[in-house]
Amino acid sequence: LEAITALRYSHKGRELGVYVAKRSLRDRNNETLDVLAYDLTGEGTWRSESIEWNGAFEVAYVLGDTTLARNTSVLGALDVDQLGYVLRAGARYLPWSISLDVEMGYASGDSNPFDGHVRNFTFDPDYNPSLILFEELRAAETVASAANVSDPSRVGYPPQSARFLPTAGSVTNAQYVRPTVRYALGDLGLRLAILWGRAEED
Repeated sequence: LEAITALRYSHKGRELGVYVAKRSLRDRNNETLDVLAYDLTGEGTWRSESIEWNGAFEVAYVLGDTTLARNTSVLGALDVDQLGYVLRAGARYLPWSISLDVEMGYASGDSNPFDGHVRNFTFDPDYNPSLILFEELRAAETVASAANVSDPSRVGYPPQSARFLPTAGSVTNAQYVRPTVRYALGDLGLRLAILWGRAEED
């Protein structure tokens, strides 16, 4: 069962949207998911003389309960409490076609995978703030984690939730800042970006 409500407002290059989804399901293994997701997003541009200012944001919050990620310590439903957001602000100097923007991102982590809570928020895999850190390095690390926790020489019987460990390069358990400078010369575009990131939980 899934119910979705969405509202969107747009006026003169500025937008604001609200999205609410209720999802209840039971899979073939009789595992359940019952969550409510809230999402607020907005973006806009403003021009003052030779400078164009822009900003955008998205904040998502998920809460509810599930048995999909059960562990050896908790056999019942786990509380879901997850938060993620992206904030971006920048400016473009029109005469020189040069722009600077700064993006901040956050995806909550889970400091204790063996308690009764699921706190790790995961971005959509198609949203990649970096070329290497999340898309390649973190993706490979999480695949290795899933392989280790399912290795018969390490564990007698792997948990069902092991299949959720690989992130496919998604941002999760992280906070980052990425300043970017862009320069446009006709059809040629140049971009220089630096990404600083750290784990939100150990």
